[in-house]
Amino acid sequence: MSDHAELLERIRSTLDDSFAGIGEVVAELPAADLAELVNQLTLHDAAQVMTMLSTARAAEVFNQTTLSRRSAIVEEMDPSRAAHILEDLSADERTEIARGLGEVCRRRLLPKL
Repeated sequence: MSDHAELLERIRSTLDDSFAGIGEVVAELPAADLAELVNQLTLHDAAQVMTMLSTARAAEVFNQTTLSRRSAIVEEMDPSRAAHILEDLSADERTEIARGLGEVCRRRLLPKL
């Protein structure tokens, strides 16, 4: 099993057990590699991983061009937590993600920014 596949499995098993430890599991990964791993998770799991990262680290991952489903991941997150992460992004990145949000999510999230 490749290191990438092993790490993906560790993330999934850690999510199944509890939130604790996600940050340690992915702490040393470059942001681009973490974005690729997040792409392979379900939306719910991806949102959980992004929630468990520090705000700065989550923003670093959201800034990766390889991260797909950014808006969908934000929609799965708690609006307050998502707002903190989005505040660390450039205005252009925030706007791009906000445009991809559903109307209900956008109405809940934008006042928090």
